[in-house]
Order: sequence, then structure tokens, then C-alpha cells
Amino acid sequence: MSEARVFVGFPFYEQANPGAVTGATVLASKRPEYKIRYQPKKSSFLINGFNQLWGMALAQAAKGKITHWAMLHSDIVPESYWIDVCMDELEQTGAAVMSVVSPIKDSRGSTSCGIDVDDTGYHVRRLSMHEIFGLPKTFCTADLDKCGIPTNGRGLLINTGCWIADLRHPYWQDIDENRNYKFFFNVRARLFRNDNGEPQTEVESEDWMFSRLLHKYGVPYYATRKVKLMHFGEWPFGNDSEWGTVKDEAFKQGL
Repeated sequence: MSEARVFVGFPFYEQANPGAVTGATVLASKRPEYKIRYQPKKSSFLINGFNQLWGMALAQAAKGKITHWAMLHSDIVPESYWIDVCMDELEQTGAAVMSVVSPIKDSRGSTSCGIDVDDTGYHVRRLSMHEIFGLPKTFCTADLDKCGIPTNGRGLLINTGCWIADLRHPYWQDIDENRNYKFFFNVRARLFRNDNGEPQTEVESEDWMFSRLLHKYGVPYYATRKVKLMHFGEWPFGNDSEWGTVKDEAFKQGL
């Protein structure tokens, strides 16, 4: 790609990891033909911050001021020049969205990539780091089926902690009869009584809701581990090796 103007959204609430700030700014790209615009957004309601950043990017894309969107969460530290790698993967695959695989912050080795177990949106089997390394380095829904991980017609679920989208595609600007944008971020939750008669909660996370929108409307999207990253919690959780349990049998919802 000869030239790109990339809007880098950086949502945060509390203190951001310094490595994440650096990753969203001076170490985002080394290519002079890529113009990076860093836009932090502090919000105690992160989903609203996500949508505010996304709305800024869509408005600028509509005016031709930017060509791409990227977002980095404040607890994720990617390797240097991660945008360059993601841009190359977009071009090579023809995708409109490229998400970097990230483990969640516990010892199981589960990731924020997953597959719906049913149609409720609440029950998801996460892909483990072991399963991720059994897939191509950059993969889509079809690759899961090819590699023996059945999707049953449902789409791959990806995360929004470190990702990029090509905003030159017109469908990002689509709105419905009420002027609502087709693609946005939201969280859905419920409190119900389980089989033991006890209150139980379930959540549909914003990244997996967005993934379902991509799948529903036929947007080509992929996940990749070609960018190494660390997801910081009590300690850093990396995506550069197989670790943790072989398979997530717990079907944890997106948290």
C-alpha cells in the first residue's frame, strides 16, 4: 500500500500501560507513507468511549481525511510497528478487518477469539493458545472448519484490543431508517435464575457483538498472531507460544 492515513483510537479509564501508549504512538509504524493520528479517549464507560472514537473515525473517513482505523487497548503492548504488519495482512488477504490474537488475563491460556456454542450470543467456547498455533498464522472462519474446529455456520469471534480496519469500504457508513450506524459497539447482559434456582449473570461482550455484525453482513475479517503482544494483568500474558490448557471446555462468556 503506497499511502495510508490511520486513525489510532486509544480508549482508557485508569492509568494506561506506558508500553501501550508507546505502541499507539511512536512505535505504531515506521513507514513514512503511513500518517498516524493518535486519539486517546478517557471514559469511565469504555463502550461509550469506543463508540465516540469509532464515530470520530467514521466522520473523518467520510470526508476522505483518513483511510484506516486502528484501536489499541491501554493494557495491551504490541511489538513495534504492529500497524505495518496488520496493513500487510489486510492487503494479502483482502480483508477489511484484521484483529491480533490476545490471550485473556488468566492462567488458562484462553484467548479472546472464540466460537458461538448456540444462537443466544451468551455461550462461547474460547480458542486456546494451543488451538491458535494449530491454525494458519492469519486465519478466518473458514480456516477453523478446515482445521477441525467446527463453526456450525457461525462466525469467528475476534477481539478489539489490537486491531485495524480499512475504512475505504462503503459499508462502514451504512445507516438504517432511524439513522443508526450498522456497525457499532455495545454490551448485552442478563440476570436469570439457573437450574439450581439461583441468580446468574451472562454477558455478550462488545468485541464479540461486533464480530457477529461482521459475520452477519458479510464483511471479510481475519485474526492473526503475526503481531506479538503482551496483555498485562497481574503479569504479562503473551500470544507468541502455546501455553495453558489445550481446550476451553468451560464455554466462558466474553468478559
